[in-house]
Amino acid sequence: PRSTLFPYTTLFRSVINGTDSHQPWQRWGFSSPNPPSVIDPKTRLPFTPTDWVAALSKVSVLENRSGLTLAQIYQLLEVQWVTGGAVTLNPGFTNIGNVQVISCDTEAMTFTGLDAAVLDRANRFLRLLNATKLEMWELD
Repeated sequence: PRSTLFPYTTLFRSVINGTDSHQPWQRWGFSSPNPPSVIDPKTRLPFTPTDWVAALSKVSVLENRSGLTLAQIYQLLEVQWVTGGAVTLNPGFTNIGNVQVISCDTEAMTFTGLDAAVLDRANRFLRLLNATKLEMWELD
């Protein structure tokens, strides 16, 4: 029976299906939709994002708030329900001499297509993923 597979509380179900009383930015741990200052976990320096989406657009902040590694973020971007195939993480570049090469520095990486709706679905997907102990590809 369904209740045996997902014996979660009504509150948990409401978080997963998006009907709980919290705003998406609250589920990501922000106290307001426009946080005045966010600490970058990589540099340990504060920065002032335009809003919570801009804060999570920094790869190091998204890694920290989601508990995911960079490789897992790439996996999350492949989850159709979360992104609809419309979000990419673009590498940064650095110059070595006169040659431009791809950089592995997450500070130089940028998202294309990342918005509030995607981040809301990502948070709900990650909560369900954690609760079920399945792999991303299995849950997708």
